[in-house]
Amino acid sequence: MLVAPKPKEELIVYLSTSHGAISAVLMTKRDKVQTPVYFISRTLQGPELNYTLMEKLVLALVFAAKRLRRYFQAHPIAILADFLVEKPDEAPPHTSVVETLQEPWTLFIDGSSCVDAMWCGLILD
Repeated sequence: MLVAPKPKEELIVYLSTSHGAISAVLMTKRDKVQTPVYFISRTLQGPELNYTLMEKLVLALVFAAKRLRRYFQAHPIAILADFLVEKPDEAPPHTSVVETLQEPWTLFIDGSSCVDAMWCGLILD
């Protein structure tokens, strides 16, 4: 069951990615229970299927920021990008997995403009 957020209530965005799709769910926390507010998803096509996991997560964030703009403008937002879907049977046929030591990353959303005049600019550090 979806709920309407209260004015200025903090919302949580969970980003999800798989080989062929990206999605985001907007949640609110009430009485220690997270309840969904909105869900969006999109099938990846063409070159997007070859994006790295990080590129797919950034694409999911940009997609969510565009589709959920009114929520992003009216509420404080917490973004969680570790809600990943892993389905080995959907992996591309010639994919090899290489384990690397990764540093934690920080996402900054500033007020810069972009080509389509949106208000979201991203810096991954």
